Amino acid sequence: MKPKSELPATLALATPMVIGQMVGMSMGLVDAAMVGRGIGTDALAALGLGVNLTFLVALAGFGFASAVSILVARAAGAKDMYGAQTFTRLGCFAGFGYGITAVLAVTAILHLAPSLRYYGQAPEVVGNGAEYTVYYALAMAAMLTAAPMRAAFEGRSRAWLPLIILGFAVPLNILLNWILIFGKLGAPEMGLEGAGLASLLANLFAMVGLYWLLAKGRLITTKARHHFHFNRQKLWQLLKIGVPISLQIFFEAATFIVAALLIGLLGPIPLAAHHIALQVSALCFMLPMGISFAVAIRVGHAMGADDYL
Repeated sequence: MKPKSELPATLALATPMVIGQMVGMSMGLVDAAMVGRGIGTDALAALGLGVNLTFLVALAGFGFASAVSILVARAAGAKDMYGAQTFTRLGCFAGFGYGITAVLAVTAILHLAPSLRYYGQAPEVVGNGAEYTVYYALAMAAMLTAAPMRAAFEGRSRAWLPLIILGFAVPLNILLNWILIFGKLGAPEMGLEGAGLASLLANLFAMVGLYWLLAKGRLITTKARHHFHFNRQKLWQLLKIGVPISLQIFFEAATFIVAALLIGLLGPIPLAAHHIALQVSALCFMLPMGISFAVAIRVGHAMGADDYL
């Protein structure tokens, strides 16, 4: 009887998580569609190369967000509010720190970008993608900081709340793309660079909005909010779960990055086509991933409540 009773609760949690994952992923798909249609194939190929280089470094940081959702779920199951708030804060610090590290790493890669030409990448693709990639790397830093905040809501089975913020962030990204890429409403026409700036601004909006929701719902504050310190035991718990997940994500992502570089040997058009196909397949992958996250959170709740049946 217990497994049957868990199914509705798991589906109720998985539904907004799947939608949220798809909505978040749709930002990249929108960027690709607007750049490809409005600027051209070379710009789309440059965008794809920039996204892949950034993902190679940044995606691993989302392992910390996964760890936050699991640990917050355990704390919530045990009715440990302080633990849930502490894991949320530690996750935000970890995400921000890794995000800044990712920006620095991507910047270093960009300085080595001309060497990609020796691997057969088209010079116009490498050159056009540099400025976009800087903005996109900063956008990923904001996303990595916001991800643990979103995970905190999901860990407490409040997945619909961050979905509201994402529901505003995606249309904002579309509007900013239209303004900055094509120079509308008096803004300068920035082209591919405008797409990167739009992604940065939309992700900053999501980050600030999620923090506001956390603060308003008292999910990130405690009675000792001004005396918060790093709880070494809880930090170790976060790293113990987050680092293996991060490494797994890194090695999985690396296969796609290598594939993109190999396809880049064929020229800008195949690279642009590959990026579109990858964005669509990634959007579809959000369905099983969202369900798996929901299952992990439900298991965390049960473990926290000492319910192993």
